[in-house]
Amino acid sequence: MKRRAFTLVEVLISLAMFALAAISLGAAYTNVVLSRQALKVNDVAVDDLARARAALLETINYDDVTTGGEINLPGDRLATWKGEIEPPA
Repeated sequence: MKRRAFTLVEVLISLAMFALAAISLGAAYTNVVLSRQALKVNDVAVDDLARARAALLETINYDDVTTGGEINLPGDRLATWKGEIEPPA
């Protein structure tokens, strides 16, 4: 009676294919995580810039614009802004 089973070569090939798939999925997951972190940092920077622009637009006096000011940002951070008004061309 013959027994049907996998040969050692077949097992090694399937193990190598599984290892390649696992490495590929791990690399893809790492890329997704790093991309999400980069987007989050970019969103925070854009939000900070919008807050600084709003503080600049709320300033009435010319001297106050050129002197600048400070604004409190989320996360107990502090930003300093300064503006320059150019004459029309």
